[in-house]
Amino acid sequence: MAFITNVIPVFAKQASDFGLQGKVKLISAAAPGPLELAAGGAACHGIFGVSDWSWDVNNPTSDDWEMRFWNTYKTIPSDAAVHSYVGAMNLFNAIDKAGSTDAKAIAAALKGISYDGPYGTVRISAKDNCMRNDAVLTETMAAPDNPFGAKVYMKVLHTFPAAELGPPE
Repeated sequence: MAFITNVIPVFAKQASDFGLQGKVKLISAAAPGPLELAAGGAACHGIFGVSDWSWDVNNPTSDDWEMRFWNTYKTIPSDAAVHSYVGAMNLFNAIDKAGSTDAKAIAAALKGISYDGPYGTVRISAKDNCMRNDAVLTETMAAPDNPFGAKVYMKVLHTFPAAELGPPE
């Protein structure tokens, strides 16, 4: 399924009502949001997906970002929020590198730039302008005790190194 936002818990609940849970695997092309997972409850357990990040990514930068996000917004950190943060940091760093806010100067500065953020190093390829970073395979399940009060979360099952993803440079 290529569902995001509030469609995921609706679909998951319908799949559960029809007895599909346990008979088929639900695979999402986009990471479900934590509030949507909470709305779906147990019906949202067992959804597999690939993303750049989940609050189950455990490294000092991620853990720090999660708590700063929580303390600022009092909502469960999401992959959408971390993507926005990392994108903004790459943009700010490109503006600094370019020494300008001119769009062409920023575009040129983005080539080959990198940022060490919550999901590791994110680099913009100078060859093809594509982002290179690790990705995680997740499965939604009941959340362990956590500071965010989340009841459902995306558990990291496997991390795919950036070098294994996308075309070689």
